Amino acid sequence: MTNKTTRITLFCSLTLLGLISCDSETETEKFARLEREEQIKLDQEFQKILQQEEKRRKQAIWNEYSENSLSRGAKPWSNCFGRSNACDGRCSEIKINSPSNIDVVVLLKQGNVTKRHAYIPAGRSYTFNIPNGRWQPFFYYGKGWYPDKEMESSSCSSIKGGFLENEDWDKDSPDYLEDVVLTYTLTSVVNGNFQTQSSSQSEAL
Repeated sequence: MTNKTTRITLFCSLTLLGLISCDSETETEKFARLEREEQIKLDQEFQKILQQEEKRRKQAIWNEYSENSLSRGAKPWSNCFGRSNACDGRCSEIKINSPSNIDVVVLLKQGNVTKRHAYIPAGRSYTFNIPNGRWQPFFYYGKGWYPDKEMESSSCSSIKGGFLENEDWDKDSPDYLEDVVLTYTLTSVVNGNFQTQSSSQSEAL
């Protein structure tokens, strides 16, 4: 009887020790877990601060530039596309009448190369002087010109300046011009004889 009782007691002790070993964590493990939890909490708080700062930054930009507009004929991307509007020899003209309620930047391309561009405020007009040849216009509409807005471009490594709202990109088909004046009136007209095609920033820039 004595030996049997001893064996049962020993078995129960070993089982209890086994349970304790599986369910508890060491001081080192506990410290590491708490440290991870604290780091996660700090990271979350840091991200929240960054989001709040970004929100304040965007609001400050909006407050300063939401009504900003450039002068007629300004060349906001002159570092990439130059400032020229001169033509020698046989030339044509492209006249742009901007919409009454929104500004537009017009780019004129030959092939895939932008040779002319200009900013035209709402309700204004601008005339490009161009050599005879095949040209394609692109139209970038919007409101609130922000000069430090970074614009992605496949043709230029550093383009800054863009609209804050109501951005839209359109284009017209390429056309060969020879000693003519071509006029674009950019406005919504029912049954009008000109309708732009949808474009994109990556195509225009």
